[in-house]
Amino acid sequence: EPLRKPGPAVRLTQRVQLIKYHSPHAPLAPNNQKVVLDLKGASSAASRAPLDLVTVIDVSGSMDYEGRLDSAKKALRFIIRKLTDDDRLSIVMFDHEATRICPLRCATEAAKVDLEALVGRLVTRGATNIQAGLYTGLSVLSQRRFTAGRAANIMLLSDGGENIGDARRVDPGDVPVHTFGFSSGHDTT
Repeated sequence: EPLRKPGPAVRLTQRVQLIKYHSPHAPLAPNNQKVVLDLKGASSAASRAPLDLVTVIDVSGSMDYEGRLDSAKKALRFIIRKLTDDDRLSIVMFDHEATRICPLRCATEAAKVDLEALVGRLVTRGATNIQAGLYTGLSVLSQRRFTAGRAANIMLLSDGGENIGDARRVDPGDVPVHTFGFSSGHDTT
């Protein structure tokens, strides 16, 4: 679709190369087929500010049900793989208390291997204190150096079943907190 600005119309186009694979044994009669289209292009990270991301992951006992922790770990591994060398990541785990399991690290290929190994070792235990997890995540961001031009964010991965503390009392200030609920009945409050 053309991009319209005052003045002459400008059309933005990009050349796309399509590669098709076919079998010489394909039937000649009409049939229904499923097609997979894989689009590859420049990373969106090239057009965004470097990211300082703190993931706050729930490892409380309730995350043991229905594979909740496994799903959260899978999501966290996906996040790790999508980060660029300019991004930094810290992981905070919480149950009845919170622990920073790694400081902000540049997401280089070597660091990603280490980070994914840390995620793989997470196990469930204890009660759920989201408030402690958020306070620890905010503490990581308040202690960071080299902040110019970097976007700070927190990702909370939990089933929301808080039974210690009150996460609603946490004031994140200017830091966006993105929440991701695990289980069909996760508690959004």
